[in-house]
Amino acid sequence: MKKQWKQALGLMLAVSMVAPGTALAAGEQTHVIITGLKDGQMLDGYVEVGAETYTNSAGQTVEMTDATALGALLAYLREAGQLPYTIKSGSFGDYVTKVINRTEKDLNANTGWSVKVNGKSPQVGADKVQLDGDDTVVWSFSDWTQTLDPVVTFSKQQFALGDAVTVTVTAEKTTYDANWNAKVETVKVEGAVISEENGPILGTTDANGQATITIPKRGLLTLLIEKQDKDGLPLLVKQKQRFLVGVPEAAFRDVTLGAHKWGYDAVQLLAERGIVEGVGDGLFEPNRVVTRGELAKMVALIGDVQTLGGAESFADVQAGAGFDLFIRTTERRGLMVGDGNGTFRPDAPVTREELAVVAAKLDGLAVGSSDEVTVSDKQSAKDFSLPYVAAVLKDGLMVGDGENRFRFGAGATRLEVATVLAKLVPGAGHQH
Repeated sequence: MKKQWKQALGLMLAVSMVAPGTALAAGEQTHVIITGLKDGQMLDGYVEVGAETYTNSAGQTVEMTDATALGALLAYLREAGQLPYTIKSGSFGDYVTKVINRTEKDLNANTGWSVKVNGKSPQVGADKVQLDGDDTVVWSFSDWTQTLDPVVTFSKQQFALGDAVTVTVTAEKTTYDANWNAKVETVKVEGAVISEENGPILGTTDANGQATITIPKRGLLTLLIEKQDKDGLPLLVKQKQRFLVGVPEAAFRDVTLGAHKWGYDAVQLLAERGIVEGVGDGLFEPNRVVTRGELAKMVALIGDVQTLGGAESFADVQAGAGFDLFIRTTERRGLMVGDGNGTFRPDAPVTREELAVVAAKLDGLAVGSSDEVTVSDKQSAKDFSLPYVAAVLKDGLMVGDGENRFRFGAGATRLEVATVLAKLVPGAGHQH
């Protein structure tokens, strides 16, 4: 009986009442991860969560007026194309029995769906767990007697191409004696597979829970850590971790200390951190004007790469391709927006005044007054940019030219953008 009670507690959605809350404000987004699906599939994205309605197995329509962990799941499945789910009405309340291709007890009597919010199991049902707009909701299909939640550590955090990195995988394992007294111990996980997303296996942990992998690529690297048995039962809750891989002392034939002294160090810093790459053949193209898509990528990678993505999509940005992930990120973070017509114009050039707006937002600067802008070409500015230009000029994040002009409408080159963004890289030393 105790075993049945514990299993029901882990899977239930509605076990107690809490004080009513409110829905998330418009535009606030929740990070949703769904793991444990067949074939190792893992879904990961952002949704706007508000009031949600579902019909349970008893034919009852249930309305949730607040943004909840269950609502986040339903919103994600709807936005992903009406993906199927089942919510069963039971003696303990309603609970999720099916998500897409996994149904409770698919693999054994102990498998089913459970949820964690910000890494913690809720003490109430998922339909009562209220969200605040900055949450990560993980729905996982697992066996509560076998599946472990891993802790993954790396021997270094800043990767360079070709580095040998030791990955250590441990987990807290709970066992019970005959009287149901719990014993919690940290175990080393053998057989955890570390692979590149959509790429090859890089290593498998040994009896000490460790594997040494060689970093295979520059730029954004996404690693997956997982373990399952021969029948597809997840023995670890699958984990995704992202890293930026840089190239120390990157050499670009067209960026030299002689011709580009004022921006040389900035390009080197961004390349070493994995934020920028060349365009091939040892070239950086320092004098080419940056596009909106390129700027979105650089800006997104300066932030937390574990939280890349967003709910907003644009008609001229192909989902899942090119700059899509980074454009969604900058939109969610409030750093760049579309044009109001449902498009982002990723190939459009970025002007210096547009760069000022993005840089000021990224640096968290308080906007200034238009009256503070005293450059000689102020009359060429667009009104929306002047408060931000005032902020970046005051802060020293951007400067005018030798003739007291800001060149508002001029295209921002890759070298100019690098010199601005390098100041905003954590640890770069820029101070207000």
